Amino acid sequence: MEAAFYSYTAPEPPGLADTVNQGKLRPAQIFYSSEMKEFFLLYDDVRKSDSPEKTLMDFCQTTYEAGADLAGWDRAALDRPENYKP
Repeated sequence: MEAAFYSYTAPEPPGLADTVNQGKLRPAQIFYSSEMKEFFLLYDDVRKSDSPEKTLMDFCQTTYEAGADLAGWDRAALDRPENYKP
């Protein structure tokens, strides 16, 4: 087993697994485990990328967006503004 980042949406909305093949998720190395019902991105793929921070943030953001949109979540109430700084 390799170290990896993961993302899941619960409850899983119909069609979530299909987003891997629709070009909606970044980076391209993301894969979906139908057994675990989660998206994964290997740590080495992040580590070896030209911009590890961007690669990881793309994974987190695009998997969140896919799950939230398919589940019909109120994104306006949940999402932070683009210019948000903690």
